[in-house]
Amino acid sequence: MKTTSEINLSVIIVNYNTADELRTCIQSVNKQTNGIGYKIIVVDNNSQDHSKVMLKNEFATVECHFLQFNSGFSYANNYAMERSESEFILLLNPDTFLIENSLKVMIDFMRNNPAVGAIGPVVEDPNGNLQLSMSRFPDLKLQLLDALYLQGALKRYALTEDQRGSIASKIPFEVDWVSGGCIMLRKAIYNEIGGLDEQFHLFSEDVDWCLRIKEGGWNIYCLPNTKVIHIGGASTSKNYFTLVSNRFRSRFIFAKKHFNKLEFFAVRIITLLGLSLRLTGALFKKFSGTKEKKERVAAYFHALLLWTGIKKLHPVEREKN
Repeated sequence: MKTTSEINLSVIIVNYNTADELRTCIQSVNKQTNGIGYKIIVVDNNSQDHSKVMLKNEFATVECHFLQFNSGFSYANNYAMERSESEFILLLNPDTFLIENSLKVMIDFMRNNPAVGAIGPVVEDPNGNLQLSMSRFPDLKLQLLDALYLQGALKRYALTEDQRGSIASKIPFEVDWVSGGCIMLRKAIYNEIGGLDEQFHLFSEDVDWCLRIKEGGWNIYCLPNTKVIHIGGASTSKNYFTLVSNRFRSRFIFAKKHFNKLEFFAVRIITLLGLSLRLTGALFKKFSGTKEKKERVAAYFHALLLWTGIKKLHPVEREKN
């Protein structure tokens, strides 16, 4: 934590079994962030690795909250945001790291643009490849491209030509949503709109949140003049069943929440098509190990039962592990 001025930014990091990535993330914030007062808040979702020991031994100035259960992304971030008293809040994934003074750039933009409620930087992988950390709100075309796994067409459709030009020119531009992996917002947004919807355990909660922020009359921007590096999948990739099942569960919740009956029917047909294709492909595809194959097949089957209506959607259980 730096005391350049009063604390006007809370950097919130939700951790689950990503000790090594979390260490790198915190170190990068401390190294790269200058010119603003900030504090780092880590909410640990009952990690079973050495995260707790590492935090206690190496980061005495970090405010840590150790939950006794895996609460999910939304609950844990809300837990920290409720306790934050800073003017600005940044949600940051533990498998990201800063390479420049991005947080100062983001705060300066927010101060200069009072109608903007939330922003996100450009996000790249460690090889410098652009990740899709911003896009338009999901529509039927986007759903179909994803269901058919037409990733090239999906990425082209996700951003307009003008937005791509803005990225190349490093000019801030308005978007529908930015990724919850690195999103800055005013604390006033949390007070006015509320936090992340805790129906979502993982995935789609950021899109839902941005939709509500926009409905509240605020603008959302991407800042391509600064960037953050995202390793990707540090915790979720260790459990493929959780990764896949949560993704399709969250899509179901989002569709039920925001689409009308006709749209939801169309999305259901599209999603079932996509799940059938993925399940068939997983049965015949060679994976790095039998564990991934079994977990993916089980997750696709589980999602099929949910989207057909055979399996009912139940609230996330937040019991102690």
